[in-house]
Amino acid sequence: LGVDYDPQPLINFLRSKRPDAVFNLFEGIATQTGTEVSAAALLEWLNVPFTGCPSACLALGRDKARTKYSLAAAG
Repeated sequence: LGVDYDPQPLINFLRSKRPDAVFNLFEGIATQTGTEVSAAALLEWLNVPFTGCPSACLALGRDKARTKYSLAAAG
């Protein structure tokens, strides 16, 4: 299932088909790269199991400064 600027088709599909799991290969819309995090968060919100990182990990990975401080604090 492709994802575009409007997430409604994805939401409709997930609600109607209720897949056992989603192979999340989405890396974001080219002009809105933060949507990678949003897609994972949407799957979490709808309680659909998926492959890949949770939205919080994706968000942390996108914030290089916060990642650096987290890794330094962990030693």
